[in-house]
Amino acid sequence: GTTIVTSTATDAAGNQSSCRFTVTGFDNQPPSITYPANIVTFADPGVPSALVNFNVAAIDNCPSVTIVANPASGSNFPIGTTPVTLTATDGAGNTTSYRFTVTVKP
Repeated sequence: GTTIVTSTATDAAGNQSSCRFTVTGFDNQPPSITYPANIVTFADPGVPSALVNFNVAAIDNCPSVTIVANPASGSNFPIGTTPVTLTATDGAGNTTSYRFTVTVKP
């Protein structure tokens, strides 16, 4: 964002002089994602999918970060290998993505 700064100097006789300037900060650093390794799990006998939970986190120099996982943690994954895409977006619109797989075996 932009901040207006006012600087004032006063000498020993009490004379003052001031100036104003703006400082503008830009966030162009994307967030960093902490993600799981590829996951391998097993479906219950006779069930064509498995409920899979995983943890993801993001850190950034901007405190507001949104993480989207597709498919989401807590979803039923079918037998086979399914890619999971993680996307983290910070408050300045910078994004980073990562993919891992979930393999469900019968």
